[in-house]
Amino acid sequence: MGEIDRWSLKSEVREIVDEARLERELECAALLDPRKIFNKEGRLLDPIDIDEDTARAIQSMKIVQRDEGRALMADVKFVDKLQAIHKLGQQKGMFVERREYTHKLSDLTTEELEAELARIRGEHHDVLQAAEDHGVTLN
Repeated sequence: MGEIDRWSLKSEVREIVDEARLERELECAALLDPRKIFNKEGRLLDPIDIDEDTARAIQSMKIVQRDEGRALMADVKFVDKLQAIHKLGQQKGMFVERREYTHKLSDLTTEELEAELARIRGEHHDVLQAAEDHGVTLN
C-alpha cells in the first residue's frame, strides 16, 4: 500500500470516527434524562458517579454546597436538548425543507421561467439520486 493510499485510508477512518462520535454526542444530548444525576433518595450524585451518556449532556456543573465531601447542591447546566434533537433529526434526514412560492408563473419572463425550470429539474434529479443511493425507487 502506497503512502498516499495509507493517508487516504487514515483520513476516511478519521472522518467515520469523527462522524460517529458527533452523532453519539448529539444522541446523548437529545435523549438526556436529567433524573439520572440523582440517586433513588433524590440526592445529587457525585460527578464521578454520573453515567457517561448523561455526563456528555452536561454543559457545566458547579458545586454550590458540600457536606463531608459529598455534593449536596450544584448548579447543573445541560446542553440545549431541543437544539440537539433538531440537529440530530436534520442529520438523520427526518426533516423535509419546504418551499413556498408566492409569485405567479405568468409574471415571470421567459429567462426567469427557464431558470426556475432548470432549478426544479436539478432538485428533482438530486432527489432521485438520493433515493437510488438508499435503494428506494420513486415513481
